[in-house]
Parts: sequence; C-alpha cells; structure tokens
Amino acid sequence: MAEKHSPEDFDSETESPSHRIRHRQIQPDPDDPYLAVVHPIAELEGRPVEEMPPLYQYVDHLLENLFDEPPAEKAQVQLSFSYYNYRVQLDQQGNMTIIRQGETIDLE
Repeated sequence: MAEKHSPEDFDSETESPSHRIRHRQIQPDPDDPYLAVVHPIAELEGRPVEEMPPLYQYVDHLLENLFDEPPAEKAQVQLSFSYYNYRVQLDQQGNMTIIRQGETIDLE
C-alpha cells in the first residue's frame, strides 16, 4: 500500500480568494506513476486513493513515458491536464503543481 501523505506534506502552498495552489515534489515508481499523481489529490479531497477515478482515462500512457524512459533533461518536458476538479502540472523531475478548479469569488 502507498505511503500516506497529509496536506501538510506539500512543499509549498499559495492561497488566494479565487483558488488554491499546491506544489509537490514526487518520485513516481516507473511501474506505477499514476499512484504518485493521484495520491496527493486524494489526500486533498479526504478520500482513499482506491475511490478516486482512474487517471489513465485522462492522460493515457503519458506518465509512463515521462518517468519510465525520461526524455533528456534539456527537453524540459511538462504535462498539464485536468483531473477531478484540479489542474495538474507535472515535469520530468517530478515537480507537481495542483490548482483547484471551479472556485469563484465575489468581486463586489
């Protein structure tokens, strides 16, 4: 079973009235990179990872290729996709940014 993380484990957090941004450094297992990406979002949602929708429906084999045979560092590869009301940005070094989508603010 995967190691549990709490929201306090995030490397940094920026909050504003309109959204929340969290940054995380992950080290995915090349055999199962999906778990490393889904786990922080499950923790933010207070749900077990097993109850989260499968990530592969959203990003296909992109994560496998990114971490199984990483491209040259000069390529500076980044993935950006939406998953479970979050915008996820991830680079080949495992730097992950999670941005909550759909929150609005009253500007008056």
